[in-house]
Amino acid sequence: MEIPEARRRTTRYERRSPALIAQRVKSLVPNALVPYVEDVYCWYKGIGDRRYTGRPGYAYLPPAALRYQVGSIGAEDFVNIGKACARDLETALGRIGKTFQSFRDILDFGCGCGRTLSWLRDYSPACRFHGIDLNPKAISWCRKHMGFADFVVGNPLPPTSYSDNAFDLVYAISVFTHMDEPYQFAWLRELKRITKPHAVLLISVNGESLMRQLPQEESAKVTITGFHAKPSRSLTKIFPEFYTNTYHTKEYIANKWSTDFKIHDHIPQGMNDHQDLVVLERRG
Repeated sequence: MEIPEARRRTTRYERRSPALIAQRVKSLVPNALVPYVEDVYCWYKGIGDRRYTGRPGYAYLPPAALRYQVGSIGAEDFVNIGKACARDLETALGRIGKTFQSFRDILDFGCGCGRTLSWLRDYSPACRFHGIDLNPKAISWCRKHMGFADFVVGNPLPPTSYSDNAFDLVYAISVFTHMDEPYQFAWLRELKRITKPHAVLLISVNGESLMRQLPQEESAKVTITGFHAKPSRSLTKIFPEFYTNTYHTKEYIANKWSTDFKIHDHIPQGMNDHQDLVVLERRG
């Protein structure tokens, strides 16, 4: 059952989300002009970036166009969200008695332009960091500006170029939130291949709190099946065509993901007070 708008808390993330930006732009201009409006919007939002030069926390600030593609175009939002995500990952690890210092090889699966990864060096400078993403422009920027990590351009489907048993910690923020079931299971198999036995995985999903925003018939479907993937309405510069907006119930994950992974924790809104965070361990 849908929650009336007056009763549902609207977070700052939702008010500035790419989906809402897309809706506003599309309501004002013809579809053919949307890419040009995006370019102008990114140019405008990047005008003031110079004032952040040298400020603590802004050493790895990418151009506005790259920030736009990960849904936080404002410089301060980008930095604050990245910091919050890194903090939430550390908190989740603490719930199973670990810290970033517990690991040696860490992969940011779907790293984008390094919004979260840029903070992890402070948590564990001795670790070897890696990032992979579909966006070659984002990876190019990361390679140029974030020399403390290694970066790879990924493909829509496995395999990756990584060797077997390469990582002992993998995190994926807002990646499985955009996969249908065939993609999801293909990537879970790949993550099993490239992680060591007993490696930890932290994966965010659209959980119950976000399902409440769905139309009633879609919300009912998630309740029955535990999984729902719908075509993304976001602008093409944000997500590839195959991306979906995907929702998981806690019960679905417990049933479907537990073959190869032990589920240690499922934290409601554990990622940036927005998505749920699932804490997994690769079975030996």
